Amino acid sequence: MEQVQNAIDFLTMIGALDEKENLTNLAGKNADNGAIFRCFDPVLTIVAGLSVRDPFLLPQDKRDLAGTAKSRFSAKDYSDHMALVRAYEGWKDAEREGSAYEYCWRNFLSAQTLQAIHSLRKQFSFILKEAGLVDTDSSINNKLSHNQSLVRAVICSGLFPGIASVVYRETSMSFKTMDDGQVLLYANSLNARYQSIPYPWLVFGEKVKVNAVFIRDSTGVYLIQYLSYLVGL
Repeated sequence: MEQVQNAIDFLTMIGALDEKENLTNLAGKNADNGAIFRCFDPVLTIVAGLSVRDPFLLPQDKRDLAGTAKSRFSAKDYSDHMALVRAYEGWKDAEREGSAYEYCWRNFLSAQTLQAIHSLRKQFSFILKEAGLVDTDSSINNKLSHNQSLVRAVICSGLFPGIASVVYRETSMSFKTMDDGQVLLYANSLNARYQSIPYPWLVFGEKVKVNAVFIRDSTGVYLIQYLSYLVGL
């Protein structure tokens, strides 16, 4: 049942299902209606990553080293989700070269979690191809995968209304959601390492409440810009 729900969540995120789990126009076989699928691989990785534990490890005695290692995947784009995509793609490259163990050890990554992401990706891909929602030619599905604006737009659309505003005061930065008021960033988030974030909003997939409310992986967005981008598709 969990795998079925993960598949439904994935289809909803990429626009193939509406809130009532009915197929949308984007789910048609016509390529013109399926533009959202042309960034298929990175979106597939992100959704699979939302379904498992964080692959970025944060040992208590090596927090700074682990944080620095994760920063290597950031490209300064203020997105934990894009960092996950780069980490996964790097792991796949390392596997092909026979150096996956060293890659995970050097970058404080969980090989078990990356393997789980890989397995989920295959399951989701199989479901969508069997349903005729994506092309069997991966080059067509990924024609726009390097268009980061599009990928971020899909992230924004899929995670909304999981959104926090970035609030600046004279010497500080804080984050607020409509439901919780002030929230904090999870310690392992790339965005927790920045003194300032050049985006007015962060979209996120999960909140954790301990003594305070923490948001986990997040991506900086210009909300109106990215929603408009999707509407234009």
